[in-house]
Amino acid sequence: MHETGTSSDELTDTGLFCTLNKTQSITIPIIIRDTLSITAGDEVIIGLTSNSKELFIQSLICQTLENIMIIYNKGSIRIPEELMRTLYLKKGEVFHIYIY
Repeated sequence: MHETGTSSDELTDTGLFCTLNKTQSITIPIIIRDTLSITAGDEVIIGLTSNSKELFIQSLICQTLENIMIIYNKGSIRIPEELMRTLYLKKGEVFHIYIY
């Protein structure tokens, strides 16, 4: 999973992780939410990178055909079923977090 926050195209390893739970949700660590000014109720886009091997989460800036999800309380976000199937994700999967 990675978030976009600046105009740089280089990913930065945060050294942080999150885990997929039984409700198909992950919780974005508070340090990432604070850094990127993401709060409960914000709309974000969740999709696949161009090589379709990684998830991305990005602040919603304009209308899109990508999956639009809402950040829940405590920073959790549900991963859409079609992305779960495409990436063969299961409960307990660990995501390494990168940011732009």
